Amino acid sequence: MTENKAKNPRLALHLGEELRAWLKNMAKEHGRSMTSEVIQILKREKNRTQPAQTYHGLEPF
Repeated sequence: MTENKAKNPRLALHLGEELRAWLKNMAKEHGRSMTSEVIQILKREKNRTQPAQTYHGLEPF
């Protein structure tokens, strides 16, 4: 986000409303609450950003 966007509270509010609407739609599509949807998104992001763990230098079968 550019500095102009960050300094514009009206735009920030609009983006927050869009994010909330998107999140509500995603939760409805997946049959979850908005809170559960946020948790699932965070878990996916954590799995995506963290490397697979190795066990004593050996990959599990």
